[in-house]
Amino acid sequence: MNLTLAFMKACYAEYRCDRRQVWSHWWGMSMKAIRRYFNGIHKMIYPLVVLFFLVVADGGLTNVLVNGGETREGNTFMVPLVGSGDFLVLKLVGALFCAFILWDIYRQRPKVAVISTSCLLVAYGGIVFWNLALLLTSQV
Repeated sequence: MNLTLAFMKACYAEYRCDRRQVWSHWWGMSMKAIRRYFNGIHKMIYPLVVLFFLVVADGGLTNVLVNGGETREGNTFMVPLVGSGDFLVLKLVGALFCAFILWDIYRQRPKVAVISTSCLLVAYGGIVFWNLALLLTSQV
């Protein structure tokens, strides 16, 4: 289910139940409905933020290493983009898109989302560690 659609359904159900509530937003949905939708945010938001920054760090380190002539990009689809500003923009947008998808999965199947996010954190942590090791050994 789409994240926006789920949010709208939760808010409409709350509005339908509490129509007489005095304190509501201008569009007719109460803060209670919004809080209920984002309940449990603290359990998943931190790993998603760390994953976002690891993906961006991977892009930045890859850009520096490839532009310095130390290494080459392993992803054949990204080779033409490395070295341009489009590469980092694509990494930023892709990381945000993946974080939103994982958040949507978390709302429906929390265990699957936590396991998937943990695996991605380990993978991108390894990639960033590898890139940092290459950067530090190539500068010596």
